[in-house]
Amino acid sequence: MYGLTEKEFYQIITVLNAYSKDIEWVKIFESRSRDDYKKTSDIDLAISFKEDRLLEIKSDFYNTQLPYMVDIIDYNKNTNKNLESLIDKEGQIIFLTDNKGSIVTNESKLKYKLSNFEKVLSKLDDSLKKDPNLDDLYLDGTIQRFEFVFELSWKLMKGYLEYNGIEVNSPRESFRQAFKNSILDNATDWIKMMEDRNRTSHTYNLDTAWEIYGKIKSDYIYLFKKFYELIKSKII
Repeated sequence: MYGLTEKEFYQIITVLNAYSKDIEWVKIFESRSRDDYKKTSDIDLAISFKEDRLLEIKSDFYNTQLPYMVDIIDYNKNTNKNLESLIDKEGQIIFLTDNKGSIVTNESKLKYKLSNFEKVLSKLDDSLKKDPNLDDLYLDGTIQRFEFVFELSWKLMKGYLEYNGIEVNSPRESFRQAFKNSILDNATDWIKMMEDRNRTSHTYNLDTAWEIYGKIKSDYIYLFKKFYELIKSKII
């Protein structure tokens, strides 16, 4: 995304998160928003502040491990009309807050969550191709990946719903609202999956692990894949 790795994009968001009460929005612009960037292109950010924290944010970016120069302008204090027009026309929001300073999900963040979900789902799929009878580590690793995919899936649902003005606060509520909004074909199966996911985290029992592994292979992997296709069609 924008010619940045997930780790690099996350570093940007981490810095901005610390100033969520002071920021209205952040847009990335110039070459990285147009997709005509070079490998070494600067990261150009325009920030609309509620309270001016420009110097502190510049300092924080300077101290990150990002290999790129990060150029930041205060959108509200900018007097260059051509630059303002450029930001308005091609700038893409990567960070957004509401009037209380709470972070709001935006399209860029949704695409980032979708990309993460796609990658961990692929790893779970790879795990299921191995024979867990050959090594207990395959069984344990598959269960752990299942837990991770489950967490990312419901948080992706939550993010999408909030982006569309629907507030949810739990996996169960997310599944029901996702079903209502045609992101899931069946909320009941996801609630059952949630209950199995909770069983894996409360205590470890080998028989339970094998039982849940069987469900992951026969049912849950297909629920994840179906959800991925549906949510991808709505986000991309």
